Amino acid sequence: MESKIQEYDGHDLWRVLSKHFLKNMNVVLNGKIYRSGIFQNYKTVSDQYRLKFKGDVKVMVLPVPFEILEHDNLLLLDYRTKTLFHHDKKLINTLKKVKKNDASVFFDQLLEIKIG
Repeated sequence: MESKIQEYDGHDLWRVLSKHFLKNMNVVLNGKIYRSGIFQNYKTVSDQYRLKFKGDVKVMVLPVPFEILEHDNLLLLDYRTKTLFHHDKKLINTLKKVKKNDASVFFDQLLEIKIG
């Protein structure tokens, strides 16, 4: 039986993550492990999610993604401008003029969370 890809709004991140408490996760950005460990806790502050991994003193801060895709043991958090603006090239080009030091490290990226 083939599993289905689930699509969620970015504000549903807490609901998606809560299914994976105390599971091992690898957070991958640009093909490299950004954070790894057992997902222990999270809280929301403004429009950010603060994730805590067991034994890690740092808290990982995630902005609300534009879209979330879930398939088996993989979550994709979509921060790409083309997702936000539905491929509107004029708006995408305008947003790309944002200075990188003013934007999140996740700006215009696809973040993978591998579970298990």
